[in-house]
Amino acid sequence: MTEIDYDLLSDLVAEKVARRLMGARLKKLERQAADDGPGRILGEWISPREVRERFSVSRRTLFDWRRQGLVRTRRFGRVVRVHRRDVERVLQQET
Repeated sequence: MTEIDYDLLSDLVAEKVARRLMGARLKKLERQAADDGPGRILGEWISPREVRERFSVSRRTLFDWRRQGLVRTRRFGRVVRVHRRDVERVLQQET
């Protein structure tokens, strides 16, 4: 009978678990991207800073829009993104 290298075994198990978790995260991101329909790319999702700079919207206004559900936001890992077309729609409705 061979001696088991528990360090190697725990490393292998940890690697397998990490791969599964990353696979699940990737599938979740793919589903979120698919929610917006075919042909949409991550370019539709911009950072809150880009929203403020591009559309001259204050941080507080963007926060209020998010809270009211006027603009969709998604979290990609630790990064929050805002749907660009939602911002454009809200701005058109205000004018």
